[in-house]
Amino acid sequence: MLNKKCFSIILINMFFLVSTIITDILYLELGNAYVFKTIASVNFVLCALINLILIFAFKFTTNKKFIIFLFIGQIFACLGDILLIDYFMIGAILFAIGHIFYLVSFYFLKPFKWTDLAFIFGTVAISLIVIFASGINLGNMLPLVIAYAVVISCMLGKSFTLFRLDKNIGTIITFGTVLFFLSDMFLMFNVFGGMGGVFDVLCLATYYPAEYFLAISISVVTLCLNFKKRTDKN
Repeated sequence: MLNKKCFSIILINMFFLVSTIITDILYLELGNAYVFKTIASVNFVLCALINLILIFAFKFTTNKKFIIFLFIGQIFACLGDILLIDYFMIGAILFAIGHIFYLVSFYFLKPFKWTDLAFIFGTVAISLIVIFASGINLGNMLPLVIAYAVVISCMLGKSFTLFRLDKNIGTIITFGTVLFFLSDMFLMFNVFGGMGGVFDVLCLATYYPAEYFLAISISVVTLCLNFKKRTDKN
């Protein structure tokens, strides 16, 4: 029964992997932001929702707070992605709120440890170095960019802690978070540095896969925790 359940989840997530790739390519090629950006954004939220439903429907023992907070983070990311088209600051704020929900969800997996600070300070330092060393004139957007960079750096730093403590649950989360971090860096060069073209492509090529991997972490983490629990019992 467990194998059938796992197979169902894998099959569903393979479908969403294909749909993520297709919607990402359509947006890159056709460029209709209102249509394809919305479809691509709704796609990863739907992926997270179905993963959430399957986990509860199959009655897996899970960390409910992790799942719920991560899902809420995806909703804010979806709204931020869509509003970013015409309302950049509002979209950025929604993204930042989404990152906070992601960060909190990570802490429900592994509570705060003092070693978290080393990773967080390290990623924040790297972010600030990139911002100031890039030479991009951010003008009055500098405070917002710095605040946003600090928030996503905290999220990235905590994901490194998860990976260090438990690679089974940390790998998928860290991979998604690193892609998210890179996507935001590419976005900064694209929007504020006027470096379109390749940076625009890199931003989109990393962003939607990042959201996909975070979405499927709902089931991946849950299955890993259940497998570990069954192994410990034996």
